[in-house]
Amino acid sequence: MAADDSLGAAARDLQSSLERFTRTDMLDEFLLAQCERETLRLFATAQGSGRESEEILGAISPLLQSLIDASTAKDLPLSDETEALIHTFRGVGIALAETRARRPSRPLSAAPREPTGFSVFVDESGSASFTEASQPVLCMAGVVVRDDAVQPFEEEANALLREYALPPQTEIHAGEWLSRRQHDPVPALSLTQRDELLRRFLALGMHYAKGLHYLPMAKTIVKPAYREKIRQQGLDAYTHTVLWFAVTLDRALLPVTMPAGYRYFYDQHSSKDVGRIFRALAETQDPMLRLLGLKGKQTKLDSRESRLIQLADVASYYLSRYRDFELPVLTPRPGLDRHEAQVREAFALVRPKVLDYVGKDLARTWSAKALANFSLRAPRSRRR
Repeated sequence: MAADDSLGAAARDLQSSLERFTRTDMLDEFLLAQCERETLRLFATAQGSGRESEEILGAISPLLQSLIDASTAKDLPLSDETEALIHTFRGVGIALAETRARRPSRPLSAAPREPTGFSVFVDESGSASFTEASQPVLCMAGVVVRDDAVQPFEEEANALLREYALPPQTEIHAGEWLSRRQHDPVPALSLTQRDELLRRFLALGMHYAKGLHYLPMAKTIVKPAYREKIRQQGLDAYTHTVLWFAVTLDRALLPVTMPAGYRYFYDQHSSKDVGRIFRALAETQDPMLRLLGLKGKQTKLDSRESRLIQLADVASYYLSRYRDFELPVLTPRPGLDRHEAQVREAFALVRPKVLDYVGKDLARTWSAKALANFSLRAPRSRRR
């Protein structure tokens, strides 16, 4: 029975990942082919294990339907091998629906075996308010992964949730889990279990990550004159951090992702001004500010649909609190001293992955002065 359950769980996890990729802009020919290879592997393994045909059909047929739907939605070809398996299932009476004709298939060996590039998943911890004492630090964090790491990371993250008897649709959200708010998303877990799971999740993510970039702002020590300066630029604490984060991230990624470049994904609940900042950076004529490696436009993701956005959330949560202990001029927020060991352990997990953006001649590729003078406000037209 356990073996049967493991087949069903593996198929459901793969189907869940594929459907999430399809609902977002993440799915490409490489990721679809990865899902095909894993589907074919699961089918072959199940056949060789002596399982009943009905059990195999029940586990694999929903996965094949998701492959058909993904291929149709994103106009991507399936492989000859997958099409043959679809034909086999239909031959024994399994109904697999199609809404329209799909692109002609090709051998799986002809599908991309290398990722099309890299992706960065970004989230933040903290607010834009300079006066909110409960959140003295605003921190943005971006996790950099190869595109071929997305699927296996999601599968292992779902397996981690199962260890704690949590359903696969559970959203991992550090602030909600540890604040014990009125709406408790994981009531069955103790505070110790939550912190343990979060740090295990962070460790798993760092195993797959190519790098991590983070930028904290200790808001309470920003001088009033500088607060006024960024206000006149049309920015606040949050958008100011986004601006500096985007440019320094881009430069930090030059030795990591070029020439492939990277895609930028961020939580859809972030400020709408994120788009304005990226548009302004795309239009700038200043080579010290232009984003050199970004492929396409920045893309919003629903954090509930992306384990890697959730990973960025957990990283930013711990990194913002580490800043409380890192800066002597800051007084750690009330009660945080009781969790200092856990915060420092989390920082030790991410530290080896932190990217450099000032060394190896990278400092010559961007300008702090240009960033300090950047404005979102349209220049006033001269009167004639």
